[in-house]
Amino acid sequence: MILIDSVYPILDIHVLMIIGIYIDTGGVGMSKYYIVGGLLCISGLVIVGFQAISSIMNPGEIVWKSLSIAGIVDTEYLKWIDGISWYSIKKIMKYIVKMPLYILLLCVGGLSFVVGGLVDK
Repeated sequence: MILIDSVYPILDIHVLMIIGIYIDTGGVGMSKYYIVGGLLCISGLVIVGFQAISSIMNPGEIVWKSLSIAGIVDTEYLKWIDGISWYSIKKIMKYIVKMPLYILLLCVGGLSFVVGGLVDK
């Protein structure tokens, strides 16, 4: 459990459970994998929503612009990928960096759900 009760004693445990701060598996029944997976999926859907809204904003035409890690981060910070000696890993990393960010977030969130299901059993 996050030690918020000691910092803010006025917060009740039920309030913490409602806002999602109480992460202890005995209290809520959700593991950290499920919470991380849920947050990643929600953030992926938020990105899709904002991209849909921004694509509609152009008058006369709808232009979908995919957001990727390569579009956010400067290419200077991604040069380490070219230094990978294994060709298959280099190819996979370049694919991950260039794929749309919402797909990456949804896939990692789904993977987190699967790992959470395997760990909880």
